Parts: sequence; structure tokens; C-alpha cells
Amino acid sequence: MSKSTLSSGEFSMHEGTQASFAQVNSRPPSFGVTKSSFQSPTTVFGMPKAAKPSETSFTASKISCTSKTVLGGLQTTTRRKFDPVDDKLIIGLDFGTTYTGIAYGFTSDPSTITVIKEWPGKSVRGRNDIVKIPTVIKYGEMKDDDPEIIDFDWGYEVSDKAKDVIRGFKLGLDPKKRKFYAAAVGIGAEDDIIHYHEQTTSEELNRIFKNTVDIVADFIGAVYKHAMTKIRERELLFAMESIQKQFVLTVPAIWSDMAKNATLRAARQAHADILVNPEDMVTEPEAAALYTFQFYQKRGLSGSVRIGDVFVLCDAGGGTVDLISYQVAAVRPKLQLKEVVKATGGAVGSMMINNGFERHLRTILGEEVMAELKADGSTVFNDIMRDFDQKVKPNFSSAKEWDDEGIYDTINLSGAEIEDDEDNNIRKNTLKITGDVLESIFNPLVVAIEGLVQEQIDGVVGKELREPTAIFLVGGFGSSPYLSRRLQEMTKTIPIVKPEEAWSAVVKGAVLYKMPGTVEVVSSCAPTNLGVRANVPYNKLEHPESAANHKIVDEHEGVERIPKMTWYIYKDTELKRNDAICFPFFRDIPFDYRPDNLVFEDELEESDEDIPPMFPWEKQGVRKKVVLKSDLRGLSVDDLEEREGPDGSKYYSVHYNLVVSIESAGMEFYVECKDKMFSVTDVDY
Repeated sequence: MSKSTLSSGEFSMHEGTQASFAQVNSRPPSFGVTKSSFQSPTTVFGMPKAAKPSETSFTASKISCTSKTVLGGLQTTTRRKFDPVDDKLIIGLDFGTTYTGIAYGFTSDPSTITVIKEWPGKSVRGRNDIVKIPTVIKYGEMKDDDPEIIDFDWGYEVSDKAKDVIRGFKLGLDPKKRKFYAAAVGIGAEDDIIHYHEQTTSEELNRIFKNTVDIVADFIGAVYKHAMTKIRERELLFAMESIQKQFVLTVPAIWSDMAKNATLRAARQAHADILVNPEDMVTEPEAAALYTFQFYQKRGLSGSVRIGDVFVLCDAGGGTVDLISYQVAAVRPKLQLKEVVKATGGAVGSMMINNGFERHLRTILGEEVMAELKADGSTVFNDIMRDFDQKVKPNFSSAKEWDDEGIYDTINLSGAEIEDDEDNNIRKNTLKITGDVLESIFNPLVVAIEGLVQEQIDGVVGKELREPTAIFLVGGFGSSPYLSRRLQEMTKTIPIVKPEEAWSAVVKGAVLYKMPGTVEVVSSCAPTNLGVRANVPYNKLEHPESAANHKIVDEHEGVERIPKMTWYIYKDTELKRNDAICFPFFRDIPFDYRPDNLVFEDELEESDEDIPPMFPWEKQGVRKKVVLKSDLRGLSVDDLEEREGPDGSKYYSVHYNLVVSIESAGMEFYVECKDKMFSVTDVDY
């Protein structure tokens, strides 16, 4: 039993961030509005996340920083280079839709990663072989004497008899993907994957005054605290508070930036004793790839890997399936990989198989019997689903594996008064499951996964790279013999490889992500075009006829301007890790400016078009990526450029760079101006 403190309600369930800001370029240019002052994008090598102004040197093409202090707002932590004298504890959390795992390792021994396998809960008491726990939480009653404190059970603490159990709440972090989840497996999917989360959750959220971020924070906070207790016991770390710790959190590669940001907020809200930054998140397929390659390295099988070899990684989990293709960039002194086909995926995880089986039960038993199975105090339905989940689902390989009567397996229905029904294979409270029924449940999901795998293969071939050497299949659903058989039949000559302990591949890879000297991913593939809208002088001869409808007047210079896109990152281009990309801006502020005039909002926009539009009104393909709020009040008047308008009035211009550094699970932002660095204080996706 854990305790949770109610939040102040700062975030709503479907909000992406704390605040929402007006679009910078949606109003006529005036003080603080972006104008056109763009150069070619500047790539910055080896960029840490923040630095003291006195230790920072900026040039037009390169930035060199050595510390971690920033001006004006929240401090972010610089990625520290490994010092062999020091030891650091790395904790990796794989927060899954249906199951969650946590593992750890020490930088002094990067080849040893330990998964926490002992968990609280009556049903698993005394066991030390539980790699993952169910991602479920059950809140108790609010206390009259202290309404801000509420107890909750989590994981295996949650009884099979419990009602109002919140499941699938991870999906609530990405509410804008509702249609995506529904489209993933066709008609009825919305009921399967969204209602599974919302049916109980909505009522519970209202009762306990919590939102999805709060629930996730409670759950991962409980997992983290339990893990730290077990690490103390196992490693005899009596001074746990003094050892350096780093927390790594996995996220689906296909998630939106809003969902990743919400996950980050939940981790920070979990009251863990570690500050979690964007650079501490890794995508699930990348984590799985790190583990898989390290697994084969340790077994001496990596000698056959050559520079240029391509591998497809398919992480099939409970809620989502993520895929990424990697090419070997180097084998010495350590194995380096680069992403060559951007992440794809779908909401076609194994949870959908359980829902498909439940639909089958509802069809053959009827609503009245199903209500009896789920009645208060009854564990019959949970027992049936557990039997299916642990015995039938993981072992099913082929619809042809049946006896002479076409029966593949049986499920015990005892505990409910169910009449014999020969037509539906029910006799003496036993359900006989045919291979055809299982095939009908598995097939829609597997067909979707086959399409995702083929899409990755086509992407590799389309770039004229070598045919994939292998397809690595990991994750809980990745262990399915039916899925691997179908994929092997589809790919024919490309082997399907399942490393040992594939279910824990992601959580172990999360630890490896921060380990020195191990396998690393050195670059990513840009998923979209990324650019900035700026107001440029209108030229009737140069600009299209439609531009006349978008003219605005510059208040200072008296010239007509139109919005125009400048694209700095193009879809499918290589983005090197630890590099940073600079987006140059300038703003005009009053000559008698106030400090608040130096708080700016900048918007980055994206497009999925193969050739992104030059003007934002074209193709309807430009949308907001993120609005960033930066605090530059640390600038002095000497840092500003004094200017004079046509009417003789004076004002200041501020030239600065919005710097974007590329991480596994997204981007990190900060601002540099006049040899000073400033944090981005708010992010709105």
C-alpha cells in the first residue's frame, strides 16, 4: 500500500503542458515579433545542455560549453562525461501499457544489468522471478482527517477481486492519438483500446481528483521507491543518498511530443530523488536494440557484423508495436548504430488479443452471463482471462495445432453457472478453444504488424541499402511463436531473431543507454520537416498571387510583410546525437523596454510533406510543433542593438539563437545570446 498526495490540479487530463501560448507569427509584426533574419542552420558539435556565461564561447558556426548553469529560469543538467574514478547507479524504467519493469546497473561494471524480480503482493509473495508487474493501480477511500492523502495499491498488490482498478492509463498520456489507436486495427478498435482505459478511469479520476499525469506519477513513484529498497538490500548500499544516480525512462517511438512531455512531467512529479531531463528518455525500440546488440556481443557473435549491415528492430509490447531500422556505422572501438528508417508503429499490442478473447466470450456466453462473471466479489472472469493470458496466448503458434476435433486448448469456466453448449464448445464448465477461433483473434493484429515490418524493409530498400541482415523481435508480444512464424513466412530469407529474455530487452536497454563504452546509437532519422515562420518583405513580382491575401504592415519600418517558412530540418535527413541545430531569431523591443519585454515566445512548425511548403497557407501541411517561452531578462542594455525607425523613433533589436539538441526520445531546447545561455522556461506542444 502506497500513499499519494493530491496535486493542485495544475494539469488537466488532456492538456499537453502547463500553459498555452499565442502563436508568435499570428499577429502583425510589432515589438517582440519575429522577422526574417535567417541564415543557414548552424550545426553545433558536442553541445552540453547548459553552461555558465563566463565559460561559454559562441561563434557563427560552433558553440563550446563546459558547465551547467543557465540564466533566467529552470536549470537543466549537463550530460556528464564518464569518470572512471566515480561510480554511478543507472536505473532504467520500462513503463508499459500492460506490464512495467525496472532494472539497474553501475557504470563501473557496464556489462552487468540486474532486473528487479521481487515485488509486493500476496499472489507473488516469496517469489524472486517476476520480471515485470501489471501496470494497474487501485485507489482507496479519501481520508476525512486528511483529504489530500489517499492510499493506493499497485502492481501485484491489486487483488483479483478488486473493482475500479485503473488499467491502460499509460494511453491517457497521448489523448490526441485516439483516432490513431482506433484506425490501427480497424472497426471496433476504439472500444478495445480506448474504452479499456477510459471506462473505469474517468469515474475514478473524478472521485480522487486526479488526472493521468498524477496517476502515472503515483505508479512509477511506487515502482522506483520499491526498486531502491531492493537495490539497497542487494548491493549493501547503506549510503544510497550519497551515490550518484541517473534515471532513464522509456517511451514509445511513435508517441507525440505532447505524450513524451507528459511522461517527463509525471517522472518529475513522482518525487524521485533524481532530476529527470529530456535527455534521460529513450525510445523503446532503441533501448531494445542496445540490449540486443550487447547480448550478442557478450556471446562473441558480433564478429560477423559488418559496417553497412542493416537490422530491423520490432518491439511488440502490450499496447503498442514500435519499429526502427538501424545500420552499423562502426564496429571498433565500440559498436555504433545509426537510424536509417524513421520509427513507425501502431496500437496493435498483445492487450488487443485479450480484448479479442473477451469479445469472443461475450458473443458465445451473452451479456447476462458475462455480468455474472464480473459480479462484485467474483474472481471468475479474472481467472478465465489469466488462464488465457498465461497458458493459451503465449503458446499459440499455428491454427493447425489442434486435435481431430479441431480443439487447440481448454479454459476452465468453473465458478459460474454456465449451461452446456455444444455449438460453442462448452461442456461441464469447460470451454474448448479451436485453432480457428485463436487464428481469428490473432490475425488482424499480426496482419497489421506484418505491414509495419514490410514498411521498414521497403524503407531500407528505398534508400539503396543492403537488405536487412535480420529482424530482431523483442517485447512481450515479440515472444509469441505465432507472430514470429508469420513474420518469418512473410520475410522468407530475412531471419527473425529473438534474443534471450526478450521481454526484458527494453528495460535492460534503458540502463545501457547511459552506460559508458557500450553500444550506442549515433544518429536519428528526422521524422518530419521542422522550420520557422517569419515575416518577410512582400514583393508582388517575386511572391505568388495568393500572398497578397496574407499581407501585414510592419509597425516600425512601415513595409508590407508576408509569412514565409524557413525549413531547417528536412524529413528523413540524418540528425547526429550530441549535435545541436541553431534557429536564428531577432526581436524588436521598445527603447524604454520593461524586463518582461525580454520574455519571448517562439514557435517551431512541422510538415510531413516530401517537399515542405514555402508559405504556411500552402498544402495545408504546416502545423505547430512546439511553442517555447524563453526568459532573456539576464541581458543588459549593452547586449541590445539600438536602431532607429523611418520616423526617427528609437528601439532595440535582440538577436538570439534557439538551440535544439537531438535526443533519443525527442529534442531539448535552450537559447543563446551574446555569449550567454538561457533556459526555455515553458514548453507547449
